[in-house]
Amino acid sequence: MRTPITENDVRLIPYSPAYERDDLEIRVQVRGTAHGHAEVPLLLDGEPLATVAGEVTPDGYTLLTYRLPLCGRAGIHTLTVGETEVPLTVLGEEPLPLLDGGMLTLGPPNDRDGCDFYREGLKSYTDEDWKQYIIHMAKIGINCIIIMVSHQYLTLEHREITAHYPSKLHPHSDIAAKDPLAAILQSAGENGMQVFLGLGNMYGHNATPAEAREIYERYHNYPAFYGWYLAEEFGMNAEDLHRWERYKEIIPTLRELAPAMPVLVSPYCAPCDEFGEYLKTDADVDIIMPQDQCGSSWTPLTFSEKLFRDLQKVCRAAGKHAWANCESFDWIGNLQATSFNGQGKYLTARYLGGGIEGPNGFDKQLRTVRPFVEKISTFMLSGFFAPPAVKPICGGAAALKQYLDYFAYREKVMKSTERFGE
Repeated sequence: MRTPITENDVRLIPYSPAYERDDLEIRVQVRGTAHGHAEVPLLLDGEPLATVAGEVTPDGYTLLTYRLPLCGRAGIHTLTVGETEVPLTVLGEEPLPLLDGGMLTLGPPNDRDGCDFYREGLKSYTDEDWKQYIIHMAKIGINCIIIMVSHQYLTLEHREITAHYPSKLHPHSDIAAKDPLAAILQSAGENGMQVFLGLGNMYGHNATPAEAREIYERYHNYPAFYGWYLAEEFGMNAEDLHRWERYKEIIPTLRELAPAMPVLVSPYCAPCDEFGEYLKTDADVDIIMPQDQCGSSWTPLTFSEKLFRDLQKVCRAAGKHAWANCESFDWIGNLQATSFNGQGKYLTARYLGGGIEGPNGFDKQLRTVRPFVEKISTFMLSGFFAPPAVKPICGGAAALKQYLDYFAYREKVMKSTERFGE
């Protein structure tokens, strides 16, 4: 006897639009009216596709998944999951060398010297400024926003944890915006975007279950809330694998809250053989989005190509999703500095290699990774892509130029393939 389902929620990885070359993961979280067996029918354009089934409980969610190869399915579709209809666009053309998404920082620590060019401007943004910023990101084709950090240190020296939203756990950070998470989620939803909300930070703060629960309770009703981003960054080399265990301190809570929501990480280094095995057996993350290291380390494109070619293989073998983080920044100042902070080395928008379309420009990074990944994001949008209509211009003239140059580049690429306005 089937157990009736009281509610369900659906996520697609990759999110729509997808491409014919992708294998679509349909993730359904269900809760039953009692303990028992439940079945959820899947239909594509009204035609039966499959049935996913599993044991359910009224005490929590059960995750049911189905993999749908999209080869030969180009077009605009309606995917019906139980009683929920989900729009799905499948593109038959090869993906273009363009950004799908990008990362945001809302207010770095006050003594993180590398952020000096844009920190003050970002911290002055109001909720309305963030809404406008998202609108202008949509104008350059961004359809996914990754809010990297929800809980940030006020300073690295003292590590006073603060929240970028109204929190009962931590004092509010020193940014002007009162609730930028809500502002971004609202504006993103109005512009057809997906949003990852960040947990932890890249300076060593691992998110707590209480922090995750607070964020989920505040924001889970926003339709744009797509998944979670774990901000701590680890390598895919053998020496770093033990550090990935830190994710296990928070992931069980995320699976309890909303198992359909994907968990995204952005590691570094090339994937070693041991990492491939770890993905298969121990890593409960869904999307691996490595840094291409073309900004942070000035690594050659040959390194990036091999990294993402190998990543595609290990992700397919482990049932994970390969995305890319193409770095859109360079360093300026004391380039000989070797320490993390305090030696006059600053982050700025991409200028080496000719900027966006130079002989070794940002477009070459996009073209290099595109054959191997479902989606491309960048570290980062805020501070490196500054729309002229949003004041102050965070990141200065270099960030303004990068926004305008990318806008022109994207328009040219879209026109050249007769996909302008997509």
